[in-house]
Amino acid sequence: MGVSIKLLPEISSSEPIQKQIELLREFPLDEHLARNALSCFHSSELAQALNKLHTVF
Repeated sequence: MGVSIKLLPEISSSEPIQKQIELLREFPLDEHLARNALSCFHSSELAQALNKLHTVF
């Protein structure tokens, strides 16, 4: 079962940063993806999602 990342606090920031935060909140982090991120972050799905956010904005 996937869990979206909703623990990020509401902070005051620019619109592009707010869009990045919202996209990260929607990332479907499940146990498998979390284990991948912990064992080898640079090749994990979470790292890929963060890299996409970085290139979009």
